[in-house]
Amino acid sequence: MKLSVISPYSSTSYNVAWIEINTPSGNFVIQEDHVPMIIELSPDTDLLMMQTNGKQTTVQISQGFAHI
Repeated sequence: MKLSVISPYSSTSYNVAWIEINTPSGNFVIQEDHVPMIIELSPDTDLLMMQTNGKQTTVQISQGFAHI
């Protein structure tokens, strides 16, 4: 599954097995074939992901939305 992190200044893509996102409604783990949704991300949190190469990585999110 492909993850794109887009900001006004840059764009980075990752090949991931799963993503954990923090939202005002709670945490969600997104895996392949997850139901489509658009959800607000909690401000100033980390997005946790497991890349397909087995490396677990975090990306700091200041604010935004996730389009699954």
